[in-house]
Amino acid sequence: MSSSSMVGELSSRITSSSKQQQRTNHEESETILPLSKSSSPIPSHSPSSSSLIHNKHHSQKDASKIQVLFAIIFFIITSISSLFFSKYLMDIGEYTFPFPLTMTWSHLLVALICILCTYSLNRTFCFSFLPDFEFKIETAIQIMPVSLLYVGMVTFNNLCLDYSDIHVYHTARSISICFTALFTFVLLGEHISKRIIFACFIIAIGYFMAGIKETQLSKINLVGFAFGLVSSCFMALYSIYLKKIMSSTQKNHWIILIYNTIGAILFLFPICVMTGEFEKASAVPFLFEPKFLIILIGTGFVAFIVNISNFVLISRTSPLSTSVIVTLKSVIESVLSLSLHRSEGHHHFFSTYSIASTLFTLLGSYLFTLFKLQDERKRNEESLLE
Repeated sequence: MSSSSMVGELSSRITSSSKQQQRTNHEESETILPLSKSSSPIPSHSPSSSSLIHNKHHSQKDASKIQVLFAIIFFIITSISSLFFSKYLMDIGEYTFPFPLTMTWSHLLVALICILCTYSLNRTFCFSFLPDFEFKIETAIQIMPVSLLYVGMVTFNNLCLDYSDIHVYHTARSISICFTALFTFVLLGEHISKRIIFACFIIAIGYFMAGIKETQLSKINLVGFAFGLVSSCFMALYSIYLKKIMSSTQKNHWIILIYNTIGAILFLFPICVMTGEFEKASAVPFLFEPKFLIILIGTGFVAFIVNISNFVLISRTSPLSTSVIVTLKSVIESVLSLSLHRSEGHHHFFSTYSIASTLFTLLGSYLFTLFKLQDERKRNEESLLE
C-alpha cells in the first residue's frame, strides 16, 4: 500500500472517529477545527452565547427592580415631607393659613412655573428626559378626566389635613386600598379573590375602629374623617385612570403632567372663588411678607416634586401596588406624627387605638400584598400551561 493511500485511510478513520465522538458526547460538541475560510461560525445557541443572554436578562431584571425601589423611596420621602410642610403652613407654624383650597391652587401655580422654568433651561442644557411640548385640544380633552380626579384628590386631601391632625389624616386615608380593589373590579373587570376581600375587611376594621374613637374626641375630626374618605376614593380612581391614560396613549409622563397641572388650575379656580376662600385668604395681613411667601412657594415646590414622584411610581407599579405603597407611607406618617405631635389630654386614645388601627392596617396591607402576589403567580403558571 502506498504512503498516500495510508494517509488517506488514516485521515478517514480520524474523521469518522471524530463524528462518533460528537454524537456520543453532546456537551463536547465544539471540536477544535483548524482555522480556515470554510470553518463555520459558532452556533447562536452555544453555551457561551446562552450565558450572555441569561446574564443580560438578569441584569435587566435587576435594573428594573432598582428603578421600582427608587420610585418607592422617592415617593415616600417627598410625600411625607410635603405633608408635614403643608400642615406646618396651615396651623402649626408661625403663620396660620387655614385655606386648603387656596393653598392647593397656589401650589399648582408654583408647579406650572417650575415646568416653564425647566423648559426654559432645556433650551440651554437640552435635557434628554424632557420631550417637546405642543398644546393640543384633543390631548387636553383626553386627559381632562384625570385632571378632574386630581383636583378632587388634592382638594379633599388638604381639607382632611386642615380639619384633623396627621394621625386622623392617616386613618382616613388608609381605606384607599379597599377603594382601589373595588374600582379595579368594577371598572377594569379584574377578578378579586375572597382572600383579597378578607384582607380589605381587615383594613376596614382598623379604619373604623380608630375612626370611631378619634371622632369621639372632636366633631372637627369627624369632618376631617369624611374628607379623608372622599379623598381616598378620588385617589383610587386617579391612580387607575392615570395608569390607563399612560398605557393607552403612550404619552410621556411630563406631557401628562403639563396638561394635568393646567387643567387642575383652571378647574380649581372657580371652586376657590365660589367657596369664598380667595377673599378670605387675600385679607390675611402677612400675605405679602417675604418669609411667608418663601414658605408658601417652598411647600409648592415640594408638592411639585411629589407630583413627579407620583407619576414615576404609577408608571412603575400597578394601581393596587400603588395603594399598598401609599398605605405604608401613611403608616410611617402616623408613627412620626404620634412621636412629634402628641395631643395633651388625648394620650390614652392615641396610645391605644392608634397602635391598634396601625397594626390592623399593616396586617391587612401585608395580607393584601401577599395574596395579590400569589394570585398573579398562579395566573402566570396557568398561562404557561396553556
